[in-house]
Amino acid sequence: MQLTFEDLLAPVEDLGEGDALQSWRWLADEDAQPLLLTALGDLFLIKSDGKVYFLDSYEGSLKPAGLSYEGWKQELSKEHNIDSWFLPNLIAELKRSGLNLSQGQCYSPKIPPVLGGEVEPKNMEVCSWKVHFHIQGQIHEQVKDLPPGTPINGVNIKWVD
Repeated sequence: MQLTFEDLLAPVEDLGEGDALQSWRWLADEDAQPLLLTALGDLFLIKSDGKVYFLDSYEGSLKPAGLSYEGWKQELSKEHNIDSWFLPNLIAELKRSGLNLSQGQCYSPKIPPVLGGEVEPKNMEVCSWKVHFHIQGQIHEQVKDLPPGTPINGVNIKWVD
């Protein structure tokens, strides 16, 4: 399946409304602002120093993506970054299986990887990007200090606006 760059993005128009990073401020600093949401619900953000970062909502990690906005745009032209940041093969599989995104949606794991789920088509569903992003942020914040392999019996999720 041939994908366009647009296929790799979540179709959202409200990314800049409210505080999209509210559930991730523990990781992404107060000065961070959202730039671009991937179809898988990961986020590129920019900090006040001009550096761009990739917030991986599945791993609960924040990694450098460009020393500047212009540098990030150059990084987006590199195939290995597209493969790593956007997982086009997974997106193609999801589309082939009939999962298509509508306005305000992204793909989201039914069982988050941090709770034992796999990043594979049978564990993915279409979800509101806000629900995905806020739930993932809250889960990762609650488990971030646990040693690997710690059994998790539950998480507390609250709705945020």
